Amino acid sequence: MGEGRVHGRRKHRFAAVVQVRRKNGCIIRGTGRLVIPEALQASIIALAHESHQGIVRTKARLRRLFWWPKLDTAVETYVRNCYVCRTLDKTAVQYRAPLNPVPLQNAAWEKLAIDIVGPLQNSRYGERFAITLVDYYSREIVALVTAKRGLRWALIDWHGLISTSAATGLMPV
Repeated sequence: MGEGRVHGRRKHRFAAVVQVRRKNGCIIRGTGRLVIPEALQASIIALAHESHQGIVRTKARLRRLFWWPKLDTAVETYVRNCYVCRTLDKTAVQYRAPLNPVPLQNAAWEKLAIDIVGPLQNSRYGERFAITLVDYYSREIVALVTAKRGLRWALIDWHGLISTSAATGLMPV
């Protein structure tokens, strides 16, 4: 090995040490990238990632101005764990609820899809629940309000007896 020459694995470490200098109380690496202490790295990544532009752009933004060991790994970990990015990720697998085929009905009001909302704030007449109905045969939509959660009598009063209902969390009609 000749004088002043560094070989093998040591070469990379030596190059990093040579590039570091002090300027105005800050440590500068290379052509002007600020060396960031470990205590500030997470907050700087958070600020750089505020616009949620992904791993590549966040790394590029940070690399222009800053340096610290394993910057890329830290950014990748942060962005992969970002709740907003994971929620809005269009490449993520979208799971859809399985479709259940509904047998055709022979007549209107034979089978209904029912949804109930409430309790709501009392109306002038004491109604606290909103009920929506969709007829599977005619696709007619009806909205009712009632004072009680039990919709059996609200439906019978409004329409008459119904054969079958497809409702979640409700007593059968």
